[in-house]
Amino acid sequence: MARRNVARSTEIPNGGMKQITVGSTDVLLVRVDGRVAAYGAHCPHYGAPLAEGTLEGSRLLCPWHQAVFDVRDGDLLEPPALDCLAAYPCGEADDQIWVELPADPSPSHRPRMASRQPGEDRKIAVVGAGAAGFAAAQELRRAGFAGSLVLIGAEADAPYDRPNLSKAYLSGEAPPEWLPLRPPEFYDEADIERRVARVEAVGVTERTVRFGDGTSETYDGLILATGAEPRRLDVPGADLGSVFTLRSLRDAERIAAAAEDAQRAVVVGASFIGMEVASSLRERGIDQVTVVAPEEIPFARLLGEVVGRAVLALHEQHGVSFHLGTTVERFDGDDRVRSVTLADGKRLEADLVVVGVGVTPRTRMVEGADIAQDGGINVDARLLVADGVYTAGDIARFPDPWTGASVRIEHWRVALQQGQTAARNLLGAERSYRRVPFFWTRQHGTSIGVVGHAAGFDAVRIHGRPQEMDFVAYLLSNGRVHGAVAAGRGDRLAAFHEMLQRGDLPSASIAD
Repeated sequence: MARRNVARSTEIPNGGMKQITVGSTDVLLVRVDGRVAAYGAHCPHYGAPLAEGTLEGSRLLCPWHQAVFDVRDGDLLEPPALDCLAAYPCGEADDQIWVELPADPSPSHRPRMASRQPGEDRKIAVVGAGAAGFAAAQELRRAGFAGSLVLIGAEADAPYDRPNLSKAYLSGEAPPEWLPLRPPEFYDEADIERRVARVEAVGVTERTVRFGDGTSETYDGLILATGAEPRRLDVPGADLGSVFTLRSLRDAERIAAAAEDAQRAVVVGASFIGMEVASSLRERGIDQVTVVAPEEIPFARLLGEVVGRAVLALHEQHGVSFHLGTTVERFDGDDRVRSVTLADGKRLEADLVVVGVGVTPRTRMVEGADIAQDGGINVDARLLVADGVYTAGDIARFPDPWTGASVRIEHWRVALQQGQTAARNLLGAERSYRRVPFFWTRQHGTSIGVVGHAAGFDAVRIHGRPQEMDFVAYLLSNGRVHGAVAAGRGDRLAAFHEMLQRGDLPSASIAD
């Protein structure tokens, strides 16, 4: 390990960052509280250059997807990254900053985790192996749990990067090996048992899980992270071949296979999933992609009309056509779909159809919980369902930390965040869930990020040029900023993220 001078001390002011290259290794230099430190320069999530991120005190936010790291030690604070930053020996002498790198430096490392120990008899089950379930299992070991830990999921595939299914994977950009969140050996090394099984029922009072094969197990603790399932259209022909929904890796594989010979695709629903699918199918080379949706402007209710029109224009510029303000009356075909008839009488020829009209919480098997009207599970700020039982992810209906309203948020990062909180609380932490929601979408090569939860906003203030996908829009309600959406201005999103993290909803003045 050789020590090398890499920068002058004056190049890194307090609260400053700089990326340098040592040999062939990118290194991030950062100074906090007068001390300089050196870390891997790229986010372990998708490789974003962290020097372009936002440093707030000792918190470093990734510029792409808002993962948060502690620059005092490189520790992971918040997902979607799953690993910590590698820390390299670093110091100063004679107004020079020096760094020592190992022979084969790695930019990141897994969090330090416990494993099962003899004499520890407690058993915890995590029901659901999506984002929330995986995050909960990893966090239990990270927090020192040394008992029996089983991660139960219906899919044979180990937990994978679900947001990529409708984005890079379906477009053909991401190969299958990009998808697993962890390699198979991770679960062995962390003593996390993966059980592939269908859960028939969960009794929260008894903390018992009954499986589809008739067996059952009782646990000392449960985390429910069963996720959601796609809504299906109740119209004639909905069960025809080549009419798909997209939730699982198998779904994505079937859509990709059908797209190989397709020239005409219809996407039902202008949801984020639907619009991402439309983008990906165009990128795969399908000539005619048509989106059908009941709303007049996509995303107007979520992001405002101006942003919605800009996203609509982006799709039209890339060859996607739209039939808006109408619904599907029926699908027609023989063994597979051949056409889609709309409520307004129009008929669209189709070689494949993808239905993206939202999801429903998967809670039918949960017995003894407080189930909300929308199928979510009502919980308190700690995500507590019952004694020794917590929930996380798409099924959790929890009090919004900023408004107190009961909310359920179907975001990947929120699921990961809640999985961490549920795990810590199951081990006795008694923490209220107070993490900032963040969501991102990528359509036709343009990334759009959303921070906060702005249900029912009454005003939108926009800076920049939405039609050029260079803007930030603030979503206001009763004179407070509840959310922000941006393309090309990630620094503004990060600043708003940290405002929410620090305290109350900001006043409308920040949107001026």
